[in-house]
Amino acid sequence: MLKLVLLCCLMSGMILLGVCNVMLGRESTLPPAYVEIPYSDLALEEIDPDTLADPGISGCKLSDLPPFLWKEINSGVVDIRNPEDYAIQTGSLYQEGFRAYQCERAENPNMRQSLPEMSYEKFLATCDVFPEVDFSKHSVLGYHATGKGCTVTFEKHVYRDDQNNKVLYQLKVLEEGACEKIVGNRNLILVPRIPSNYSVAFSIADRKE
Repeated sequence: MLKLVLLCCLMSGMILLGVCNVMLGRESTLPPAYVEIPYSDLALEEIDPDTLADPGISGCKLSDLPPFLWKEINSGVVDIRNPEDYAIQTGSLYQEGFRAYQCERAENPNMRQSLPEMSYEKFLATCDVFPEVDFSKHSVLGYHATGKGCTVTFEKHVYRDDQNNKVLYQLKVLEEGACEKIVGNRNLILVPRIPSNYSVAFSIADRKE
C-alpha cells in the first residue's frame, strides 16, 4: 500500500511539473518569426478642469464611457488603421456620452440650471480627448482590461511576423496587494503602420503579487 501511495505521489508530481512547463512555455515562448516592435502610448488630450468641476458634464469623462466595440463580442479590442474607422469608433463612444448627458438633464430637474445645454457638436468639441493620428505612419491598437489590487500596472508588448503577415499585441495585468480597488485601462497605443493584409491577434495574462 505504501509503495502504491508513493507511486501515485510521484506520478502526480510529474504531471504537475509537466503542466507548469507547458504554462510557462505558453506565456514566454513565441515563434522565432515574431520580432518585437516599438510602440508609444496614445497621448490623450486634457479636458478643461472647469468642465469637470462639480457637478460636471455627465458622459464627458472618457473613464465613464464604455470600451470600444462594447456591443460586440470583441469588446474593448481596438485595431484601427485608417482615419475613417478612427472617427467612427471614437464618435460612437461620445454618442453614448451625449445620451448620458441628455438623460441626466431630463431626469434631474435640479441639475438643469447647473448643467449647460449644448448640442452634440458642442459636447464633442468640449469632451473629445482623442488626438489626430497620421495613419500613413501609424495604426492604433488597444486592449481594454481591468485589474484589482493596491497597485495595478499594464505591461504591453507588440510583435510582428512579416513572414506570415501577423501582429501580436500581448498584455500582462500585474496586480499587487490585497486591496479591492478595480483599475481599468484602454491600453491604447500607436504602432508603426500595419498593412491591410496583416492580421492582428491579442493575448492577455494576469499575475498576482
